[in-house]
Amino acid sequence: MRKKLVTTLIVAILLSFGSFSASAEQLQLSPEFWWSARDDGPRDGVFDRLLGEPNHTQVVINNWLESRHALEFDVAALTGKRIDSGVLNVCIERWGTANQILELHGYDGDGVLELADYAKSHEIESQTASHLGDGLMTFDVSDHVSGIAARGIGHAGYNLRERFAGLNFLMWVVDRCGLPGGPELVIDFSDPTPAELLNELISRVINLNIATGISNSLDAKLENALAALEDAKHNNDHSAVNMLNAFINHVEAQRGQKLTDEQADLLISAAQAIIDKLTA
Repeated sequence: MRKKLVTTLIVAILLSFGSFSASAEQLQLSPEFWWSARDDGPRDGVFDRLLGEPNHTQVVINNWLESRHALEFDVAALTGKRIDSGVLNVCIERWGTANQILELHGYDGDGVLELADYAKSHEIESQTASHLGDGLMTFDVSDHVSGIAARGIGHAGYNLRERFAGLNFLMWVVDRCGLPGGPELVIDFSDPTPAELLNELISRVINLNIATGISNSLDAKLENALAALEDAKHNNDHSAVNMLNAFINHVEAQRGQKLTDEQADLLISAAQAIIDKLTA
């Protein structure tokens, strides 16, 4: 118990003061795909046709039809990286006087825009658009990009929609608004060492607040892997990999019991990212 408390305090101090040695970098991305699609009605969430990739994408919603906008960015270079922040900048040109609530939803992209992508719903953030004419709107996508990078997904996908509020004939368009490539995804990231990633994974296990026995067992495997990496006398990367594989097996055994599928997936992907670094 004393060892776990010490580990918790050390990790908390490192995280709070940002004492990791990885250098920060920034990536600015233009979308690989930037299209809209329409549900021709009746409005049922099933999208019937792609509208193409013009500079202005009209998005209309009323009690019969709806159009949504979708974008996909190639983020394969971020696999295994620590995401410090991520923002999506989109220029919105509005016509009309009433305020509109715009919702940004995220999904795992695959490099191909399909009609089904416009119906995927995982709301990241909603904002009220009240300006007239051009206005830049910025959405915080840090957690979404972090999850994409941790799981090794090659593309980050987003769809932008207006929150339905009854009969509504107002229109808005996605414009360039001074952004040369249209919407842009700006990501600050760093390339952490395996030891830094292990400290973050230990903190993640602690923060899950799972049953004490399971948590201690998972912690022990990670702490042993960390000790192997920090052993200055021997190159114990192989031992660390073995401990991480044992950790993954233990997580799999607790899937659907003490751990949800989502928790298990996150822990396994984080451990696998460390293994990949050690065996590259």
